Amino acid sequence: VRDLGLVTAAMHVALAESFGTVPGEARAWADAMVVQAGRVPLPDGLGAAALERYAAFGSSTGVGASMRIHGDYHLGQVLHHRGHWYVLDFEGEPARPVTERVAPSSPLRDVAGMLRSFGYAAVVGGLPPIWEREARQRFLRGYFAAPELAPLLPAEPTPVLAAFELDKAVYEVGYERASRPSWEPVPLSAVRRLLA
Repeated sequence: VRDLGLVTAAMHVALAESFGTVPGEARAWADAMVVQAGRVPLPDGLGAAALERYAAFGSSTGVGASMRIHGDYHLGQVLHHRGHWYVLDFEGEPARPVTERVAPSSPLRDVAGMLRSFGYAAVVGGLPPIWEREARQRFLRGYFAAPELAPLLPAEPTPVLAAFELDKAVYEVGYERASRPSWEPVPLSAVRRLLA
């Protein structure tokens, strides 16, 4: 999992070198998160709580670079073969409009997608909660170990990463509700945890 973090960092460095970067804008990202939340009604006041979190994030400064990213990064988009990781499928999240899929964003949005994927893997595999926590920690250690990432990331990545992880979990609630309703509790529990 640490190696997957290293590969993810290398992917982001390569994308930044190939497509360039601009300064990230928390307000624009937060506005997109609000639009996404409007597509996915959440129960028990979670929607209002998410909107509050996005509003707070929108006033952030120094949020790192905005750039071309994978856009739908999770365990189903990588292959492990003979000790190496390979990344596939750069078309973005299928339930989002194409304009959103190709819009530059924070590399931490991809990181958030992979972190959410570990949550799914733990549920599907019947693994204990500690497995997900350790997978997250190892992935993040590998990812943040790449010194070439420094110009792309905020000095303090945690709030940015938290906002994108919440956005991803809200997206997943809508996706599961439309595609696999019995799975909706998986991302919904993540939304509750992220808002706690």
